[in-house]
Amino acid sequence: MYLVIAATLAGYFPELKPIWGQGAILIGIAFVLGAFGIGYFIGGISGKENRREVGALATAQRNTAASMIIAAQNFADNPEVLVIITIANTIGIAMLLGIAKVLSKDHKIEIMYTNRKAG
Repeated sequence: MYLVIAATLAGYFPELKPIWGQGAILIGIAFVLGAFGIGYFIGGISGKENRREVGALATAQRNTAASMIIAAQNFADNPEVLVIITIANTIGIAMLLGIAKVLSKDHKIEIMYTNRKAG
């Protein structure tokens, strides 16, 4: 995925300049945060341990590959669509990694070892 992101941004570098002022990247960030919020609140209904956090992160990162395929096939004459999706995905990954780091402070995982005697 990182190779696709780097290749897309490098290949469409000239198209990046006009995109910055359109606000589409801000909408992409809002979409990722909105999906995270929906996953977080729906995950809290189950009451199972860590389902809320895992559901929120999974919901926010879902369907990036599908959106890139649709953008490449249906909007080939408008490369800005693929570039916006790639940028929003890259920023979304960075945001979700930061959110996961914050969430992990509250939920420390303990590894339990069992000692078995041979015999």
